[in-house]
Amino acid sequence: MPNQEPGNIQLLPATRKEVKIKRRRSFKDFIIPAGAIGIVLAIYGGLFYYKNTLMNQLTNIDQEILVVERSRDKELEKEILSLEKQLSIVGPMLNNHIFWSKGLEKIESLIKPQIEIETLSIDTVKSEVSVSINALNYLIIAKQIAALFSDDVITAVSLGEMRLDQNGRITSSMRIGFDGDKLLKQRVE
Repeated sequence: MPNQEPGNIQLLPATRKEVKIKRRRSFKDFIIPAGAIGIVLAIYGGLFYYKNTLMNQLTNIDQEILVVERSRDKELEKEILSLEKQLSIVGPMLNNHIFWSKGLEKIESLIKPQIEIETLSIDTVKSEVSVSINALNYLIIAKQIAALFSDDVITAVSLGEMRLDQNGRITSSMRIGFDGDKLLKQRVE
């Protein structure tokens, strides 16, 4: 090796080789990136168009809702809701009309003439009639209870607190429960 001195070390060779890489330019080098960019742009354009279409549909639906809202008759709607509530209350009573007509007819036939009924209320769920009664004396009330229990349709009689009114008559409340199945069977017979 030329010029090699004891303290001088040569790490790189004195001669260099040039390495040339030949790369052929092809049509693929242009098409693949251009195609990828084209696909991305097409997807973006499609999504943009789809978004605009949906926004237009949303605007149209909002306009239709406003038209419907303006054409509503709110007073009629309130009346319809009120009617619906009333029908939900009256409906079960009408379904049980035969049952309660027969039940009231039965209770009327069992009430003694000396008993005055001041108020009457019906509990359809419990099959029970509540009455406020007025009688001349305790004996009449006792006979009334016995008359009610004489019929097998009556399942329970509950007598409330008894008081004397200003006229010297006895007032009390009474609950009368009855068996609806037996009552309906009697009606069929």
